[in-house]
Amino acid sequence: MSDKSQWIGFGWISRVGQLVYGILYPTWQSLKALKSVEAEDDSQWLTYWAIFGILLIVERLFQVIVYYLPMYYEMKIVLLFWLAQKNGAKQVYEKYVAKAFPIIEQFVEDSDYRMNKLKEWKTLATTKFNSLKTKFDEKSKPSTEQTDKKE
Repeated sequence: MSDKSQWIGFGWISRVGQLVYGILYPTWQSLKALKSVEAEDDSQWLTYWAIFGILLIVERLFQVIVYYLPMYYEMKIVLLFWLAQKNGAKQVYEKYVAKAFPIIEQFVEDSDYRMNKLKEWKTLATTKFNSLKTKFDEKSKPSTEQTDKKE
């Protein structure tokens, strides 16, 4: 019996826990924050959703590894519960994300620049290719003099 199979019975509990503590409760609190005039709760829930999104991305990137971690989803429920509390998401943001964000931002901006350059090069290459193709097609067409001589 594998380590994962012993927890299969708890799979549905983990999914319900993730739904309640990871999505339903934070969504409800976010909706309440939108109605309030305080900026602090808006910041708390915006930070939560940013961290939640990062967690999902990391989880997807490493899902092969995550699958074999015993009790990962149960630990994730505890993490989501902690993130949803007053300072959980803020602590993760300040300790990790805020420090990494300038590096990621620069990478994204560099990637945007590179993509724009690639689009320019593609346009240039397509234009040159079409120009050469037109010249080649003109040279390969039989001229009217050649067709007249054959007759």
